[in-house]
Amino acid sequence: MPRFQGGWFRVDRRVFFDDLSQQGMAYVCIWLKLLAMANIAESNIAFKGKRIVLQPGQLVTSLAEICGKDIPKSTARRILVYLENSARIRRERGARGFLITI
Repeated sequence: MPRFQGGWFRVDRRVFFDDLSQQGMAYVCIWLKLLAMANIAESNIAFKGKRIVLQPGQLVTSLAEICGKDIPKSTARRILVYLENSARIRRERGARGFLITI
């Protein structure tokens, strides 16, 4: 079963005209992917060997899942650093990926 199936989320058109889009479409693509993957309700998961409750707006993912087949991992890393520096996300590194809070 796929990790995410069904549903939708709303995107304001301004996302295509703000500073993020000026960096390139890969930045917008990863930003939208993170928004789509984020939890919309509380859920329990294992992270760093402990059970935690993911809140709405949080997700646990890996760099490979974020970049997929089209974006190099080095580019995805750079984009995550940019999103973190621009206060769009917070990252916490785990053994098998990141806990990202939007």
